[in-house]
Amino acid sequence: MIKKLFHIIKRIVRGLLGIFPWYINLYKGRAWYTKAAVGIVSFIVAIFLYLGMVDTNFLWLFGKSPGFVEIKTPPTYAASEIYSADSALSVGFTKRIVLL
Repeated sequence: MIKKLFHIIKRIVRGLLGIFPWYINLYKGRAWYTKAAVGIVSFIVAIFLYLGMVDTNFLWLFGKSPGFVEIKTPPTYAASEIYSADSALSVGFTKRIVLL
């Protein structure tokens, strides 16, 4: 059983490592515009992969993203009661107009 599992893992690793020579051969002996096109396409694919990983929170690397409801109505963490230095409770705030 363990040998079978090891053999499967070995085949997967060889398959993944087989991608790199194929990708390098896309550049060898090609014109500059082909190399530029492969580079641009690779960059665009990398951006889409990154955005997909952020959207799905791949391996919980990006933290919790708020939902639309939380963005539209964020919770306010304002104090409802404020105590002064002499332990007196300030019930509410009033706007004071100070004339100088």
